[in-house]
Amino acid sequence: HGQEQIGTYADPALVGGKGGKGGMLSADWHCPACGDYQFARNAQCRKCGAPNPAGSGMGGKGKRPAPY
Repeated sequence: HGQEQIGTYADPALVGGKGGKGGMLSADWHCPACGDYQFARNAQCRKCGAPNPAGSGMGGKGKRPAPY
């Protein structure tokens, strides 16, 4: 009700918590075009649409690896 902020984003690399080095996985990446933090599963930047410089992150199959 009222003044709640919905859809805010916190950079996991800055928040810390689980996952070791600030929560960033080795396959996570920062967009070379705009610098936005991307999870490994993203084939392109969710902010500007630039492609992942390391490829799709999921082998182009569009499915999560087991056990999901």
